[in-house]
Amino acid sequence: MEPPSSAGSRNFIWGIADDVLRDLYVRGKSIATFILPMTVLRRLDAVLEPTKPAVLEMKATWTARAS
Repeated sequence: MEPPSSAGSRNFIWGIADDVLRDLYVRGKSIATFILPMTVLRRLDAVLEPTKPAVLEMKATWTARAS
C-alpha cells in the first residue's frame, strides 16, 4: 500500500492529464501514447545531463570541421 501523499500526488497528476490532454488527441488513442515517450525522453535527458557540456563541445568541433 502506498502512503496517502504519494497516492494523492499520483491521482492529482493523472487528473490533470485526463482534463487537459485527453481531448487534444484523436479519440481512441491512449494518453499513454503521449506520456510514455515524453517520460522516456525526460529520463534519458536526466541520465545524460552530466555529459552534456562534453557532447556540446564535440558537436561544435564536428560542425566546425564540416564547414
